[in-house]
Amino acid sequence: GIDAFEWLRARRYAGRVLFLTGHAANHALVTKAATFADARVLAKPIGLDSLRDALARRDRPERRHS
Repeated sequence: GIDAFEWLRARRYAGRVLFLTGHAANHALVTKAATFADARVLAKPIGLDSLRDALARRDRPERRHS
């Protein structure tokens, strides 16, 4: 995920990025993903309504990880 995110940004991809993780919030990769201001981290399992909400958001991404 992190490598793909960095690859996309290096190629000027400006779309939203959501990281879906099953790792604990203190896992090194989750911690790193949470540092990206233009990405959002969501914990699995995620409900369909929460996923739809995350995909529909147009404002600044917020980091959410349970």
